[in-house]
Amino acid sequence: MKTAIIMMAMSILGFTAQAQKTTGKNSKTIVLVHGAWSDASSWDAVTPLLKAQGEEVINVNLAGHGKDTTSFAGITFQTYVDQVKAAIGNRTNVILVGHSFAGLVISQVAEEVPAQVKELIFLAAALPHDGDSLLGLAKGDPASHIGKSLTIDKEHGAAIIAKDAAADIFAADAPQQVQEYIAANIKPEPLAPLATPVHLTEKNSAASERCISIQLMTMLSVILHNSIW
Repeated sequence: MKTAIIMMAMSILGFTAQAQKTTGKNSKTIVLVHGAWSDASSWDAVTPLLKAQGEEVINVNLAGHGKDTTSFAGITFQTYVDQVKAAIGNRTNVILVGHSFAGLVISQVAEEVPAQVKELIFLAAALPHDGDSLLGLAKGDPASHIGKSLTIDKEHGAAIIAKDAAADIFAADAPQQVQEYIAANIKPEPLAPLATPVHLTEKNSAASERCISIQLMTMLSVILHNSIW
């Protein structure tokens, strides 16, 4: 059942096309970028299915997330952008997939290396325009539950979500075991990148024809946390 759900989501994303080899003129690379208060393990259930179709998949773990111990003091928004660009290397025909906060990251990457990026996929992600930051977008969203549960630790440069509010904010419509997993594993987030605005030109903004927005929160919760079922 869980595999069927993931495959359905991948179909919606346009990932269920006939498999193709990862070499040659028409090969493409899918680069996955996780959101804030998360890490690269979010994609663990999706990555092997994409690879099984013959896709080259790169799963980026942003600095300060998961098992990475980079000091928050040394992490900026550009740190994330440079990480993704380094992962891309000299590849072209790249599909960038960003969840949540990573919508800003992939947008900035596309701005800086537009010739290498074929498509942006915003998976339940922020859709920024020039000058937007995640904190700015959150403040302008009356439906967001982050503000009342967010603690700013300026001394350590961290943004902290209360564990008892994590499920409501990130997975209100997810299965209970997913909610419990998120609450138990959520960690502080580097603050500076969340407050940093993107710098985008019109052709590379969220209004670009090469951008696809998929706002499927229930499906997303299943995909991102399916590995704990």
